[in-house]
Amino acid sequence: MTDSKKTNGHGNPRIALVTGGIGGIGTAICKQLLDQGRTVIAGHLPQEMEIAEAWKANLVGDGYHVDLVSGDVANFASSKNMVSDVFSRFGSVDILVNCAGIHP
Repeated sequence: MTDSKKTNGHGNPRIALVTGGIGGIGTAICKQLLDQGRTVIAGHLPQEMEIAEAWKANLVGDGYHVDLVSGDVANFASSKNMVSDVFSRFGSVDILVNCAGIHP
């Protein structure tokens, strides 16, 4: 029997999108979700691609598997593209953590 808190009802791990996932608090949240057996997608700003890739490499080195998606939550079109990318790659989002900070 599957644990319904960890799976999406089809036996697959629940998919979590963490906006601001590569920041300090976002990283801690991503690790917690990964430790719980979730599929985790960490959101980052489009201009932070190199930083995000290095962040991902560090987590992979620690034994975690995490995916990345870029988008700026302060911009509607960018957010829409980010969500479209996630849905095209993963099919759905079961858990959304809004951890991105918006700077004026």
